[in-house]
Amino acid sequence: MSGDPLLAPLRNLLNRQIERSTPARQEARALEDRTLAVRLRNTALTLYLTVRDGQLELQRDYGADPDVILDTTPLGLAELTRGDASGGRIEMSGDPVIAQHFQGLLRHTRPDWEEELSRIVGDVAAHQFGNIVRSVVAFGQRATGSVSRSAAEFIQEERRDVPAPSELSEFGERVASIAEKVESLTRRVEKLMSRSL
Repeated sequence: MSGDPLLAPLRNLLNRQIERSTPARQEARALEDRTLAVRLRNTALTLYLTVRDGQLELQRDYGADPDVILDTTPLGLAELTRGDASGGRIEMSGDPVIAQHFQGLLRHTRPDWEEELSRIVGDVAAHQFGNIVRSVVAFGQRATGSVSRSAAEFIQEERRDVPAPSELSEFGERVASIAEKVESLTRRVEKLMSRSL
């Protein structure tokens, strides 16, 4: 297969995933001879992904206009492969249907890193490494949640920049009560006005 030799390891990894996944093979068939350009912001890097004969070709240079251009950050690219493009980090131009197919293809070709590592170091070591990574990720998520909660509490309780939920609820109830009283008073005034006429 032709393509950029520096991108060969990534290309081979993605193509192995296509071979293993029926949905990825279906997406590849729908994308035959189509090209996606991925421009990474604040870098000089643009990757071109072209599907030929059910396989992905990756290149850094491409002589024609691609079907879809994604201008994104590395984090935006990760969100796209997870199927979440809501972070505002992705700008797309070109055919939206083809873009959807490429999104599906990338989602279905996400590598199982533990399995790929097992090819190099063996199953047991790869599984242990996977456990370590999962523990670190879980710790990071717990720490992030804890910091977020602490920051929210600080802003609400110490700085008093944002009211607590109970204060908002109480304020809403008071506003509703005042609105009812104003409405009742308005009706009484209207009755009195109609009587005097």
